[in-house]
Amino acid sequence: MRYFITGAGGFIGSNLVDRLLRDGHEVVGYDDFSTGQPEFLAEAQQSSCFSLVQGDTLDLDGLTHAMRDADFVFHLAANADVRLGTRHPRKDLEQNTLATFNVLEAMRPTGSSASSLPRRLQSMANRTSFLQRRTCRSRSKRHSTAPPSWRPKG
Repeated sequence: MRYFITGAGGFIGSNLVDRLLRDGHEVVGYDDFSTGQPEFLAEAQQSSCFSLVQGDTLDLDGLTHAMRDADFVFHLAANADVRLGTRHPRKDLEQNTLATFNVLEAMRPTGSSASSLPRRLQSMANRTSFLQRRTCRSRSKRHSTAPPSWRPKG
């Protein structure tokens, strides 16, 4: 399967990336590294099944382009510093609400399934019969600020 993970450079996102790669899946990590750490993805960067796109979830066109051909989307990107929410409410609105809206809109043309809650993740992981199972085939490693180019399905 081909997974797309927003917030891939965060602690939870990077651990999910590593797990999915160990399970033989293709993974596209998407992060602007405003709070995520590139070094959290050091292990993933060694895999030919991993692509990293440095981008902002507020950029709907870039997000949609990067997400194409994804089978499943994990949306983990967010403004995690809620302590400052009363001082910077627009940042919370943009990074948490509008970014989530953009992820859902970007999924629309791809037909991807989504998860943002651990319980939902567990449920979907146990019920993947409706999705075509694919494992990663070796391909050249990519790191780019531009959206990745995928092989056609089939």
